[in-house]
Amino acid sequence: MEDFPHHKICLDNFRKLRPKRFIKLRSKTPRNTCVCSIHANMEFALKALARADPTYKDVAIGNDMSRNFICDGNKEKCFSNKCCLCKHSPAFFEKFQENEVNATKSVTWEQWQKAPGGGIFLQVERVTKTGTESDLIKHIKEMKVKFLLHVLVKRNQAACLDSYRQQAQSEDATTAVLHVDWSRSYLCLQQDEIYAAYWERKKHRVSIFTAMMWHRGEKSMAVALDSQDHTKKTVIPCLHKLFSEEIPATATTIYFLRYVLTRIT
Repeated sequence: MEDFPHHKICLDNFRKLRPKRFIKLRSKTPRNTCVCSIHANMEFALKALARADPTYKDVAIGNDMSRNFICDGNKEKCFSNKCCLCKHSPAFFEKFQENEVNATKSVTWEQWQKAPGGGIFLQVERVTKTGTESDLIKHIKEMKVKFLLHVLVKRNQAACLDSYRQQAQSEDATTAVLHVDWSRSYLCLQQDEIYAAYWERKKHRVSIFTAMMWHRGEKSMAVALDSQDHTKKTVIPCLHKLFSEEIPATATTIYFLRYVLTRIT
């Protein structure tokens, strides 16, 4: 496109002509990042620090953020704040030199926080914070311990899940891994509906209970319901349908996954 700026191409053809060896479709790209507020807030803070202070221009961002604070990326005691060498992360925080310039220099960073009146659904909003560089360093220190422990837990969970999935996909496996969750609700539309039907649309929503099973291969499943109730009143019937109709008899042990891994024999 840079070589031939006058030649226009539609998005579909652009996608088809991509170098497939190097650029994968999003659905075929493994996700190895966390999308929680703990990761996001730490990344916001580190990016703001790198912009504000040249001393931190080489700070690690993304999947490697934890190595900013610990001496060994494979030791559990480093992540759990028990290592005597990196408990206070001297390699990172001692770079900061408290002086008159950075004590008064204005720095802005973004942060996800609970929205006022969020209620039981814990809605969050993205806000901009303003303070000095000292305030930003203090903010990072306050997040560090929780962030490192979160990274440790997520890595252990991912390693455990990968181990179970590999076992379950062998040809003679007797175990299965079942990952379930609700998808977002869908609106039902009528063909050639009139304008007045728009206001009744909220009454016609469909919930999708999705499931992915690994057992001697992979299998995706879904159960559609005309209910917005996502409590045990609907979850139990959906699970019963999956266990009675979709789970093969060769799976004698099932590792059930939603937020935590549970073993069912």
